Amino acid sequence: MPKVRFLFFSALQDLTKTNRVEIDADGTVKDALEKVFKVYGDTFKNSVIDRETGNIKRYIIVAVNRKDIRHLNGLDTALTANDEIAILPAAAGG
Repeated sequence: MPKVRFLFFSALQDLTKTNRVEIDADGTVKDALEKVFKVYGDTFKNSVIDRETGNIKRYIIVAVNRKDIRHLNGLDTALTANDEIAILPAAAGG
């Protein structure tokens, strides 16, 4: 099975206690996220996914190979071997 690498940033890195993990995954971003949620639990999942809509929270960016999935096919974005999936809170400030 092909491997993909997840990168975690900021508060998400605090939750996972690591900045990266490599998992076996094929299919879509949604499929890979489900595997990561099983590893890191509901607290991590609830930090990324809106419980009401099932979508990525507005202030969370998920990028595959540095491209925001909102500009691709969202959670249905297809993955291939060695893809890199970054999950990070959006920057805010003034």
